[in-house]
Amino acid sequence: MKKFLLSVLPLVALSLGVTSCDDDNVIQSESIISVDAYMQNKFDKWLDLHYVLPYNIQFKYRYEEIEADYDYYSVPAKIENAIKMAHLVEYLCVETYDEVASVDFTRRYFPKEFFLIGEWQYRNNGTMTLGTAEGGRKIV
Repeated sequence: MKKFLLSVLPLVALSLGVTSCDDDNVIQSESIISVDAYMQNKFDKWLDLHYVLPYNIQFKYRYEEIEADYDYYSVPAKIENAIKMAHLVEYLCVETYDEVASVDFTRRYFPKEFFLIGEWQYRNNGTMTLGTAEGGRKIV
């Protein structure tokens, strides 16, 4: 009886595994997560109006793996904090440069990319980075 059960058990398990699959569980060939295809929200339109069109400055708040430093652990920024930071940078930096120098000066010499992360960047040895400015072109 034991030999019969042990020989039949794998066949029963295999038949249950084969019959439980149906067309609903087919893995799709394209991903449902896409970085390039996203709907613009009000904040994206505001960024276009206040940063991209007048100054050609990219203000990235959506997490992009390629923009972060691979040597550190980083997390995405919350949209509420990104909105606050965008307003602060506009008021304290961009508009100030416009008043003191000129719009042309700001367009020419102001950093062209901001990339926001949600927390300090940590390394596995306990060190952390608060932010970086890469050659005057990108601020993290």
